[in-house]
Amino acid sequence: MPPGWSAYDSQTFLVRVIYPSDWKRVGESDLRLEGPDGYVGLGAAGANPPAPLGEFCQNQAHHKLLPYGTQPQVTELSVAGQPACLITPSDDQDPTMHNLATVIVSYPRPIDRGGGVVDQFLTVDADKGHIRQIADQLSFLPMGAPVSGRVAVAGQDGQIRLTDLNVPVSDGLPGFPPRGGVAGDTVFALVSGNDTHAIRASAGGRVPLSFVQYPNGGFGVWTANQGQVVRLGWSTTHDGLSQVLVSGADGSDAIAVHAQPLTPERHSQLVFARWSRDGQSLYFSEEPFGLGGYILFAGASSLYRLNLADRSVQTLVAFNPAGGPYICWDDLSLDERLAAGRCDGKRISVLDLATGQASTIQPPPDAGDFGQIGGAHFSPDGRRLAFAFARGDPNNEQGWVAVSDGLTGGSHIVATSQPGGYFSAVAWLNAGVLLLQSSGMVCAPNCPSEVWRVNVDGSELAKVADGVFVALARHAP
Repeated sequence: MPPGWSAYDSQTFLVRVIYPSDWKRVGESDLRLEGPDGYVGLGAAGANPPAPLGEFCQNQAHHKLLPYGTQPQVTELSVAGQPACLITPSDDQDPTMHNLATVIVSYPRPIDRGGGVVDQFLTVDADKGHIRQIADQLSFLPMGAPVSGRVAVAGQDGQIRLTDLNVPVSDGLPGFPPRGGVAGDTVFALVSGNDTHAIRASAGGRVPLSFVQYPNGGFGVWTANQGQVVRLGWSTTHDGLSQVLVSGADGSDAIAVHAQPLTPERHSQLVFARWSRDGQSLYFSEEPFGLGGYILFAGASSLYRLNLADRSVQTLVAFNPAGGPYICWDDLSLDERLAAGRCDGKRISVLDLATGQASTIQPPPDAGDFGQIGGAHFSPDGRRLAFAFARGDPNNEQGWVAVSDGLTGGSHIVATSQPGGYFSAVAWLNAGVLLLQSSGMVCAPNCPSEVWRVNVDGSELAKVADGVFVALARHAP
């Protein structure tokens, strides 16, 4: 290993990669490391039907979006004893690609991710100044059984339980607004009863988090070092003031990081939306008071990023108090560059937060005359979206979940609810499997709620647990 470099083992991509020692992981993800002079990002891909490496490399190099410029060079390599290729950019590469170069390596054997998704190739993205040195030192880890995950579910008895999923689980973050998170064997969550309050739940029972007072809907958890470091984020509205707060797991260092008074001119509140991947920033939204009606899918009416170091706030999607649209932004991509929403009520939009450019995903051709759409979630690789739509009729409800073909264009239905209820897409377990929430409208006396899973090709729809989804625990032991 070169002096001044370190090694990192990615259990998601089953590879050891070296990098300059002053580069840092972005959050707990296996996806990316960054430093002052470069970066490296990991990914995996396959072709359906399977394709030769050379064909796959050419297709990536000459993608229609021209990520490597108009005349990239493709060079055959051997990396870690496996066939590989190197894609280097031409001089006219867009500067926003940050000198992107890519090595694509054939896995020693394909990796079955579940749900019919099979990865043939490891992809290593890096700046062109570091790509060869990183590729020359890359090595594969033993290909044992993939790491599973667990889902935290709140039952009708008020208890929160962790259920093993027994499928590979990729990195990801919740949509807007989050209701909790998992650190090790402990669940932090907002629960509803006579009032909404925060708790910590584990095998030893549940404990109220008394320092979380007057929560107004958003409650997120950021972890590092396999759950040993925990940061909580939430929002409150009380006594004429709306605030966003953060703390450690015990609340002893709780502090308000942003506040806004309630005024007759701007009668709205701040709602915690989610943590950034690296834990150095958080996202929040501004929401109107008094919205009523039959609303099936949660979301945000605006989006702001707060830097915790200097408390500066960046406006990503501004709040419009004079007519909205309201409750229509659903999710951020893992790299935090794209936002997904449905602000026109009939289709999914993908917004590039840097350029302001948007693309549109159409509902499935057999969607029919639906009344509501929402709950969009980016796939782990950021290339597709899952979303739900429903009739929007409480007397004749039914819902569907769809997966897009890309970040623009069409989509297809993967799950249909029973009449009298509807589905929400709550998370991607991995590239091939979705986690769904089933909600019933016929309550006798309780309204039935269940968590389901389904493959993205629509196969193997199966119930996981009774109750309401709280959070996904990734990389469970």
